[in-house]
Amino acid sequence: MNNQAEYESLIAGLKFAKGLGARRLDVYSDSKLMVNQLTGSYQTKDEVLKRYFQLAKTLLQHFAQTSLFHIPREMNSLADELAKEENDNALDILFLAFEDPQIFDIDSNPGSWMDDIRHYLLTGELPNDRNKARRLRVKAARYIISQGQLFRRCYSLPLAKCIRKENSKIVLEQIHSGDCGTHAVGRNLSLQVLRQGYYWLNLQKDAKEFSQKCPQCQFYSSILKQLAAQLHPITSSWPFSMWGLNFLRPFSKSRKNLRHVLLATDYFSKWVEAKPMAQPTGTSVRNFIWTQLVCRFGVPLSLICDNGTAFTS
Repeated sequence: MNNQAEYESLIAGLKFAKGLGARRLDVYSDSKLMVNQLTGSYQTKDEVLKRYFQLAKTLLQHFAQTSLFHIPREMNSLADELAKEENDNALDILFLAFEDPQIFDIDSNPGSWMDDIRHYLLTGELPNDRNKARRLRVKAARYIISQGQLFRRCYSLPLAKCIRKENSKIVLEQIHSGDCGTHAVGRNLSLQVLRQGYYWLNLQKDAKEFSQKCPQCQFYSSILKQLAAQLHPITSSWPFSMWGLNFLRPFSKSRKNLRHVLLATDYFSKWVEAKPMAQPTGTSVRNFIWTQLVCRFGVPLSLICDNGTAFTS
């Protein structure tokens, strides 16, 4: 981009000098690449710079005599004239502003995935490379040309009209979320496109990506039940060393007003101890641990719970 800017500045200066009627011109620039390219010392290989080079050469031919000189940046005092000028009586400096670049890199006829197939079906010409020629013959067998339009042969459907990649988004929008759109996703959307008689390269991939970006599909889609992280099972090294404690849901009241059941499960043997309780309190939990676990199986190494009020109080 810096080299293009240097060429832009040179072209602007040459046009200005030409408008003033100058015949002899000395050009000073701190761009070594540009100066050496214009003097013939360097070759111009970049495609964009070649266009700048040709335009600059054409403008230089309008002058009877031109000389180009390279000045190192540290010696180019004129470039810093505005920054160094402190006096109010500074000379007026003319600025030339070009809103648009002088050289445009525009591809008016971009290539399409259909070009090679269409060219082979119309002319019968194959690439010189054997492998490319064989692949093209196999691929072209699935296509035909009718009334100047390329169509793809489908197995169980009529011929599908081949369209360019840049037109595929319009087709997807109309079929996916148009007036008669069903907001189909993934493979279903690609099959609907084929049923409507359209085809392009990577149809199924584009249909999947398009449906994933649809706001309505994301908002009304099914809730993802897949866990955010992988589950890691908790294991115990020996029996009755690790217990899991939990209260079951409240049941109907019994004669003694017992509604809750405290359940303890050994992680090693899956042995279960249970006791009904009237209320899930810290005192009842402590009594259960002492009488049902410690006195019968020894002091456990760890107790696992959900940190409810009954377990933390």
